[in-house]
Formats: sequence, C-alpha cells, structure tokens
Amino acid sequence: MNRILIIDDDRELCALIKRSVQTENIAADFCNTGKEGLQKLKEQEYQLVILDVMMPGMDGFETLEEIRKEHSLPILMFTSKNDSISKVRGLRAGADDYLTKPFDMDELIARIVSLIRRYTRFNQQAGTVQKLNFDGLQIDLENRSVTTGNGTFELPPKEFDLLLYCVKNQGRILTKQQIYEEVWGEEYFYDDSNIMAIISRLRDVKNGNGNRRILSATNELTAPLAYEINEIVVAYESRLSAVRQTEETNRQLMTSLSHDVRTPLTTLIGYLDAAHKGIVTGKDRDDYIETARRKAHDLKEYIDVLFDWFKLNSNEFALEIQSIEAAEFTRNILIDWIPIFEDKQVDYDIDISEQPVRVRLDIDSYMRIINNLIQNVIAHSHADKIKISLSKKENSMELLLADNGVGIEKEDLKHIFERLYKCDKGRSEKGSGLGLSIVHQLVEKMGGSIAVESIPGKGTEFSLRFPLEI
Repeated sequence: MNRILIIDDDRELCALIKRSVQTENIAADFCNTGKEGLQKLKEQEYQLVILDVMMPGMDGFETLEEIRKEHSLPILMFTSKNDSISKVRGLRAGADDYLTKPFDMDELIARIVSLIRRYTRFNQQAGTVQKLNFDGLQIDLENRSVTTGNGTFELPPKEFDLLLYCVKNQGRILTKQQIYEEVWGEEYFYDDSNIMAIISRLRDVKNGNGNRRILSATNELTAPLAYEINEIVVAYESRLSAVRQTEETNRQLMTSLSHDVRTPLTTLIGYLDAAHKGIVTGKDRDDYIETARRKAHDLKEYIDVLFDWFKLNSNEFALEIQSIEAAEFTRNILIDWIPIFEDKQVDYDIDISEQPVRVRLDIDSYMRIINNLIQNVIAHSHADKIKISLSKKENSMELLLADNGVGIEKEDLKHIFERLYKCDKGRSEKGSGLGLSIVHQLVEKMGGSIAVESIPGKGTEFSLRFPLEI
C-alpha cells in the first residue's frame, strides 16, 4: 500500500484528506508543522508529500527546501494565494504540483494518484529494469536515478524529468518554452524576454507597482522597447509612491487573511461534500456537519472583521455621534457575553457604576470596541478570569478590561494597535491582526483614548477614556 504524508496546520483538513485517499487504497499520516514533517520523513518511507505553504514556524517553502536536501519523492503544495509568483517559487524550489485553496477533493485525489503512479514503480512489473545509456551517463528509468563515473545519484522528480527530456532530444535545439511545457505540462509565460511577460509587467506598472522592471538581453528584439519602458517607469516612480503604499497595504492584508479564509473554506467544502455524497454516514456524518458548522462561523468572524476594516478606512465612513447613558448601555452589551463566559469557563467580575454616565458616542462603534476587546481575550489570552469596570474619572468615563491570561511581551506591546500586527508570529492561533487596530481607530475617531498594560504570564489590562458630556 502506498503511503503519503500531509503537512498542514488545519487538522480537520488533514483528517478529511486522510479519509478520502483511503478509497484509493492509499494510507496517510499527517502533522501540522514543517519540523514535525521532517521528523516523520526520517521515520517512515512515503510515496508523496502534501505540503501547505503557510504554516506556523517553518513555512512551506522552507520545509520544501529541507525535504529536497534528503528526498526526491514527489511533493504537492497547497497555497492560499492564487498568483503565479508563489507557484513559480514553489516549482523552482522543487515542488511537482500545485493546488490553490479551496479545491475540489476529487481533483486532489486524482492528482495524488497521478503523481504516485508517475514517480514510483506503481505499475512496473517485477524484475523489469529499464535503462538508457549516453556516453558514460546511465539513466535508470525504474529507480529514477543517474549513474556517472562519480557514482549513482537520485534526482528530484522534476530534475529527472528535465534530464530525461533533454537526452531523448539530443541533437535538437529546444526552446525554454518547449522544455517548460513538456516537463511541467503548463503554458509557458514566465520568461522576461517574451511579449506575454512584458504585457504582464506593464499591467503591474499600470496598477501602481513601479518597482517592476522588464528584463531583456541586449541582443533581443524587445530590448529597445524594454529600455524605454523602464525609463518611463523610473521617471514617474515618485508620483506613484502613494499608490504603491496603498497597494502594499492591501497586499499585506490579503496575504494575512488568505490563509485564514481559504483554509477553513477548503475544509468546509470538503466536509460538506463528503456528507452530501454519502461518503460518511451516521455519527460520522453528524461530526462532519459539526466541523463544517464551526468552520463556517470562523469564516463569518474573518469576514466581519474585514468588512469593518474596509468600512472604517473608506471615504464613506461616518460616525453618528449621540448622547448615551453609557453605564446602562454597557450592561446591556455585556449581558450577551455572560453565556459565552460560562461556556468557556471564564470567571467574570463586572463592576459598572450605578450612577448615570453620559457621554457622546457612536453606538455601533462603541459596541464594536467592547466586543473586539472581549473577543481578543477569549481567542488569544488563555485567561480564566476577566474583570470589566466602568466609572467616572475626573471629566472622563473610564472603561477597564483586565484578564489573567498569558500577557503580552514588551516588544509586542508597543505594536499592539498596528494593523496586521500579530503577537503570534507562528500563526498557531487564528486572528486577522485587525481587531485591535479597529478598536484603536474607533476610539480616536470618537475623541477618546486607549492604553494597554501587560505583564507576561500574569495578564493584560486595557483602559479606555471618553470625555463626559458637558
């Protein structure tokens, strides 16, 4: 029986793939970090590796490079970014195939079967050995190895295919396009010297990426055109700086969220398809639907935060400031959180002034501030106690929210309100990196202030102040 290794930080997706490949008589092991995957490859022989690009600790590209130092087995990569740059980087680093999340599970299985059949002796008859000899170079087709005067070597799958294609066409002049399309089986358009590449880069420049340059050798027909275009781009690059900055911000946002959106979406679709097609029944079907439900709620959270951020940073955003009695309004917000505290086994201490506290605020924004702060505690602090208090302090209303969780390191604390900043560098916990940034922006837009103090291992306290209504 063939065996594959799945390296992906989404445990539900790994479990789904493991169960799905069993229909093809393929066994599967899985782990959730690149480091764990490398260790499993030392302990067990596999016929294929499935590798996610975005993972905690070592990312997929780093893991791929380490695998290729020791192993030549085929590698299928998952990516959440549907762009040619990531794909080309993976292929050049030694990946054999690519799938963009979300994908169809049937397509994934077909690719797995195809790669295993292509790169192993799956269909070879016992005792048959196929070898090619070329002036001291021997190519073993069965073992996919190469023997020279210096010994026998195993090549990565794509390198072996490239060598085999070249030796079979010895004496012929082959273009890069011919080689790429034959070996990789895809349309070729990555060469800087061809017209399609120039068009692609011109589109990037048109969209504000002034850092792109068109590369061309001096003897190529496109060289004069490339030089003129590059000079135009350089001349106008300063005028494009603002546009580039906006584009970079959006790129960071999409990169940050793509994994957290596409991965649960892939799992959601896969589990629902399995239940719909009758692959699982009874209790297993109920478990699959429950997993899909949880993933759907995760997606809703990400989308809510994303919409909030875009709305807040658009020209159409406007506050509806009005006079409110903050003490009673805050109590009403917290009532909805009490069942959640109890479900999460978080002890809560709510101390809100019995005296009226009138301030001028935007109701929706104030509610979003409280909800984001509490959600941040629930999702990231690992606290089992939370204290919320509201009182008058001089000419201000003061809202305090404290927990006894893991706290925030000093180096992270000064960046806590920056957009897309995550204290969890390894991405072991979900989060968009936008929640606290949204809180900070809303507080300032309503004329308030926010501060945070934290002691690692002991907890964190957020303090907000808004001017009292005169």
